Amino acid sequence: EPIRSPSGAVHAYDMVHLLALAIKKAGSVDRHTVRKALEHLPAYRGLVRNYKPAFTPQNHRALRLEDYRMMHFGSNGSIIPVEEDQP
Repeated sequence: EPIRSPSGAVHAYDMVHLLALAIKKAGSVDRHTVRKALEHLPAYRGLVRNYKPAFTPQNHRALRLEDYRMMHFGSNGSIIPVEEDQP
């Protein structure tokens, strides 16, 4: 099936990974503990952007306009950053 909103799917993919990292760091699924962990995650190379960091206590927006990267689907269905596909 085609992905109707590839950019939304890729952003969700990154956010699920960041959430999993925060839960692991927090050692809990308590929302206050996870929120604090989200605010103190190490850098993470996501599909949409490199999160350095994704969130801080002052910034809860993971994406800014300048953070977007162009991607495309490879012949095997993988997601490839456009700049890595250029000679």
